[in-house]
Amino acid sequence: MKPLPFSDNIIGKQFYKQFETPPSDNGFKKYNSKVEGSKKTAIFLPALTGNSATAGLYDSFLNIMTKKSFDVYVPDSDLQPILDDINNTECDITIIAHSSSALTAISMSNMVDSIKTLVLIDPLDVNNKDNKKERTVDYNVDDINSLSKPKKEDKKVEVTNLDKLLVVNTKKSNDWSVMPFIFPVGMLALKPERLLLDENVTQEVIKADDFGHFDILDDKWSNMIHSTLSRGCDDREPEQLELFRAWVGNKINDVTA
Repeated sequence: MKPLPFSDNIIGKQFYKQFETPPSDNGFKKYNSKVEGSKKTAIFLPALTGNSATAGLYDSFLNIMTKKSFDVYVPDSDLQPILDDINNTECDITIIAHSSSALTAISMSNMVDSIKTLVLIDPLDVNNKDNKKERTVDYNVDDINSLSKPKKEDKKVEVTNLDKLLVVNTKKSNDWSVMPFIFPVGMLALKPERLLLDENVTQEVIKADDFGHFDILDDKWSNMIHSTLSRGCDDREPEQLELFRAWVGNKINDVTA
């Protein structure tokens, strides 16, 4: 299988680079289920990198998922080592993506038949700059008002193979201010109505009113971003942030029941 189509966007990339860890020897990082007996299988794609380099930012959330009987895999750069490790063609896989990894997760679900459930946590559509159409300048322009404005592309995103789709949004992702500068991450949201789904797919869209885009991260990193880039929950107590992660985990567990 070809390497995953990870996004090459630049928003926050320098921030995330300082937390990168070297790739693993087996091609993925795995969080093993802490529950005996029947287990579920999930693949998780972190924001921006979409791979195991930044999986450590999500340790609390991923450990919650292991308590829900999930084996959670985070790929290095290729999905095939994970599929080889699962080694079970009858296994239904859940793919979970945060933020800008949404489109990568959709591409993966379209490629792998055994991925039956897709979970998008605050999905963003951050286009690769290399995919933008080339524009030219007419240096002989006479009437500037007669020129047509560039059209914003709002193409449908085809999603195939799925049985279930869960979209988890946060309301405070839309908060913004000039001083201090707070970026409204929600303005880049991948809207559910852009997804072209088969009519048999069960779709659920839920929203957490009091939480933000990065509250899914471990406390240290979530608090850092809350203070600098993007607002999260006003109550920054560890128990409150853990409650949000537990809620997301419960919703994922319910949809895969």
